Amino acid sequence: MNAYLTGMVLVSNADCCHKNYYAYRDTNGSGEWQYMPWDVDLTWGRNWTGGYFDDTMYSQNGIWVGANNKLIAALYDIPAFREMFLRRLRSVMDDVLQAPATPKESQQIESQLTDLLSLAHPDAELDFGAWPSWGQPQTMADGINQLLSFHLEPRRQYLFEVLSAQNGEIPTSQGAVSILIAAIDATPNSGNPDEQYIALTNPEPTAVDISSWSLQGEVSAIFPPGTVIPKGQTLYVSRNAKTFRNRSESPKGGEGRFVQGIISGVLPPIGTVELWNQDGVIIDTLNY
Repeated sequence: MNAYLTGMVLVSNADCCHKNYYAYRDTNGSGEWQYMPWDVDLTWGRNWTGGYFDDTMYSQNGIWVGANNKLIAALYDIPAFREMFLRRLRSVMDDVLQAPATPKESQQIESQLTDLLSLAHPDAELDFGAWPSWGQPQTMADGINQLLSFHLEPRRQYLFEVLSAQNGEIPTSQGAVSILIAAIDATPNSGNPDEQYIALTNPEPTAVDISSWSLQGEVSAIFPPGTVIPKGQTLYVSRNAKTFRNRSESPKGGEGRFVQGIISGVLPPIGTVELWNQDGVIIDTLNY
């Protein structure tokens, strides 16, 4: 959900999530739920104003996407989740949207749009000549220029300079942080290796985004995008999240544990586990 919501903010989705989404449950696998986008025409600067035929670009849509969705609203009411969401949002802003001062030649979204225009331009010209349009007629190049000038750059300024620097609603960029390998259970009482776990604790005063970090050593794991550990809390990393929750001994399901089932391999009774960040730096090591 964290990755989904930050993605909706990035594209400034103005039509989610009172409707226009899929909620998928991996019934035969993990049993977990996942939100997926659907119907994303009101994104990248377009808002509903009583009709679709509006050329105005909007850059100041808020960040609390889906607050009118009962499930998402309930998540926003949880302080730890709000902290996780805001930390991940800042990471996505820094890595994908990029700050207003980013040199033009380094802007990723602009580069992708230029590449798409180059590929699609011949067909886009044929389409433009064959179909009517509303408002001011626009070629594909005209539309991209409008998006860049009247949405994307103002959107950067709104998120980075107003909601972050001025209002403090969005946190500053994540600097050097520490995450501790707090505990390892390689020998659960059941003997089932799917009940093994590695516990990571965040000692920092703020949430820490560990997206694309990895565990190495006796086993391996790569943390998926949107993985954030709230301040003072613990993430339990296992081979199988569903089996972990069915443990008979604590930590287990029903205790409000944060768990991911992403470990590849089996922990031997004695060994070493290392935690690496996305830049290949070892953050912590535990010999158990």
